[in-house]
Amino acid sequence: MACLRRVFSNGQPERLDFEYPGPDGPRFWKSRVLREPLAPGAEPTVLVISRDITERRRMLQALQLSEQRLREAQ
Repeated sequence: MACLRRVFSNGQPERLDFEYPGPDGPRFWKSRVLREPLAPGAEPTVLVISRDITERRRMLQALQLSEQRLREAQ
């Protein structure tokens, strides 16, 4: 994964948005990827914190559709 390679190489945190199939349709995720502090002699590691934003995304899509219908009705 390119995002992990960049975080390992430059140490800068990154944000990652992705879609993953679920039993009820696609799920949408927002992640933060950070390199963890490195102890002497330890292997480098990253920390990934992810949040399921599917409901938020669906509500935003419904709002956009509603706004579009309102514009068309005017």
